[in-house]
Amino acid sequence: MWHDGGMEFRIAQSSFEAIEDGKVIGWLSFDPGEDSVSYTHTIVPAEYGGRGVGTALVEHALEHAERNGWTIVPRCHFVRSYLATHPQFNHLVRADARETLTDKE
Repeated sequence: MWHDGGMEFRIAQSSFEAIEDGKVIGWLSFDPGEDSVSYTHTIVPAEYGGRGVGTALVEHALEHAERNGWTIVPRCHFVRSYLATHPQFNHLVRADARETLTDKE
């Protein structure tokens, strides 16, 4: 488990979770494949929106990928948007998925 300010982060079976006061306040789902891990959805309920929970989840998920040698496929629009403005993590993206980083949705 990681800590960041008042939030804690943990990995559940197929998601990274942000926790505050013992309650899950957001999550980033992932789907492990043979040669990469797809980051599929980032969900933050409306009552926790605007507090940087989604951004913190993406940062922790990317740092985890880097520490563990994961190659990722950013299927989630929020993850792709983050990567578009934080190119220092683009080396984690599977080569054939890098073109999605410039998609305009």
